[in-house]
Amino acid sequence: MSRRDIGAFIRQCCRVDGPLPGHQPLGRPPVSQDELLADTAIYQGVAPLVQAALRADRRDDRPIPALDDWVMLATGAALRAYTDLALAATTIDGLGHPWAVLKGAALANTVYPDPLQRLFADVDVLVRPADLKEATDALVETGGRILDKNWSLMASDRRGQVHLRLPSGTLVDLHWSLLNSGQVRDRFTLPTDDLLTRLAKTTTPTGTVVPILGDVDQLAHVALHAALSGGHRLSWFVDVDRMVRDGFTDWEELVARATTWRGRAAIGGVLLRGQRVLSTPIPTAVIDELSNRRTSLLVSVLDRCAPTGTARHDPGSALVMSSLRDTGSTASIPRLNRWLNPKGAARAWRSWRSKQPTLDLMSTRAGTPDDYFRVVRPGGS
Repeated sequence: MSRRDIGAFIRQCCRVDGPLPGHQPLGRPPVSQDELLADTAIYQGVAPLVQAALRADRRDDRPIPALDDWVMLATGAALRAYTDLALAATTIDGLGHPWAVLKGAALANTVYPDPLQRLFADVDVLVRPADLKEATDALVETGGRILDKNWSLMASDRRGQVHLRLPSGTLVDLHWSLLNSGQVRDRFTLPTDDLLTRLAKTTTPTGTVVPILGDVDQLAHVALHAALSGGHRLSWFVDVDRMVRDGFTDWEELVARATTWRGRAAIGGVLLRGQRVLSTPIPTAVIDELSNRRTSLLVSVLDRCAPTGTARHDPGSALVMSSLRDTGSTASIPRLNRWLNPKGAARAWRSWRSKQPTLDLMSTRAGTPDDYFRVVRPGGS
């Protein structure tokens, strides 16, 4: 089996409707490729789903130790994260300010039949910009530890979150904006104060009731995050798929939200790719309204050259997906050809990473927390 075949098998494991229409079910990869199957499933963020599909196959349910061991350890990390989330919820609730849980911790308990099908190791929390310092101080008082050290870099890049580690070891990203990079944030309009007026609630496996984004905001955010992160991990598309299948119907409001956020192309590109990869039941009219011609072309090229769920790491496709924007795309045809060429993609990725300051946030001391908190924007846009 080729790497592409293994990717197709993993996608099949994640599909609710079975094999793609017109395709025969794929058989399990041979024993000699068990490690590659496990490694790819883990990187793609869908190890529990692949494990469940393998165990359900009565023709060949042999275990894969590398996959089973990872799922066991990741399950333990998720349960510890729920314990720390309960502490964070009590702490932030005590401040009397609106807040919300984002991403994995929110999705696992709302759109997956079993929360342990959607594992996560860190917790993302959103607060209003005006409440960021107070929430940070409160979490520190309850045993949390701030990991960021380079406050000057945080301030100059206008980072949208503070990193803390809570008593049980869980990493918490305390956001004041849904978008971390100040430069990326300037492309969009996502006012945090407005988002926190439209909240829902969910209950974690430990019985903690926590606020989450409303359905429309959550789907729009998950899709936008997938695009800006590169769209190369299958788990992001599974999240979108499960949200849609959970009964999402407010498509007109989703289009309006994507327009307000200036994220039509990015959100539309993810919905289009999810429809093609997992047969996510998204109305074609919605995708047509969100996706421009360039977006459709780029997604078609990616599906052909870099299928989702195949690569261990695919810098070229990540650069293409993250380039989607409403005013066109930075992915011109020559640049697209360069990005999808393995050597060209590696060079482009190294160039991009060399311009990112993230890696120095926790290693080099510079400035003070006040330098950072002073640049946090009112409203969170």
